[in-house]
Amino acid sequence: MKHSQRGIGLQDLVEGFLFSLQAEGRSPQTHAFYSKYLGCLVRYSKNQSWPIHVDQLEVRHFREFLTWVASRTYQYLAGNNCKRSVQARPSKAWRYYKAIRRLFNWSVEEGLLEKSPVKGLRFKAPPPPPIQPYNLDELKRFLAVCELDTKTGARFCGLRNKGMILLFLDSGLRTSELAFLSLSDIDLEQRIVRVVGKGKKIGICPFSSKTAKAIWLYLLERKKRAKCDALWVTEEGCFLSQKVEGGYANRNTINLLERSMGRCIPHLTYGYRIAGCAFISVFAAVISNNF
Repeated sequence: MKHSQRGIGLQDLVEGFLFSLQAEGRSPQTHAFYSKYLGCLVRYSKNQSWPIHVDQLEVRHFREFLTWVASRTYQYLAGNNCKRSVQARPSKAWRYYKAIRRLFNWSVEEGLLEKSPVKGLRFKAPPPPPIQPYNLDELKRFLAVCELDTKTGARFCGLRNKGMILLFLDSGLRTSELAFLSLSDIDLEQRIVRVVGKGKKIGICPFSSKTAKAIWLYLLERKKRAKCDALWVTEEGCFLSQKVEGGYANRNTINLLERSMGRCIPHLTYGYRIAGCAFISVFAAVISNNF
């Protein structure tokens, strides 16, 4: 028998859904995704004085919300405490729609609602935006900056950044996978890195001998500073919490490298994941020959 809708509020549903994600062992990133987008929905519903009970909400309420998301102008703090205004793109509403749809599908599955109030709402997924890859000259300039840092008093940062860039290019790791690597995830002898990807799936990714050497040089400097188990640390030895940028551009860059060399780079970019360490192949260090 279904529970009565009467008395169930939108905020109650969101809180229950987020708790369910934690109980199911979903990743912190998944929890943060839904918390962000559904939290915005709850705040909007209060500001617009929507009906308190979910059974009184209609498709028009959510269509109104998604229209607002796609057309609003919002501000954020930039450098030097300056505020910048940004006009939202229409495609921005897609993530909100996915979060709302999942919330109410879960509510129906749990017997909290008889039917989803957004069942009649149709929202077409936006086409993926074109991503401009880095070219070879830009990649060489990245590494040149690292070399300059190494020789001009910022040796630690130069070695760390070079190791990150080469591993990023060599493996095609996602930005989150690269940023959250721990020291135990790297095996320099076998030249492999263990990653925990989406859905907590474990994979093994190989990298070249040149990348292994760059990471080894960085690790020598890291020993003097590290205060945690993270692979990449700050100058103070703490976890490097800054977001790694350019993940999608990096993956497209590997496609560019392949076209320019006329050879295939068998990396994670194409979903190449090895479940465990039992099978490790020998990979051609294609990128190493170009830097």
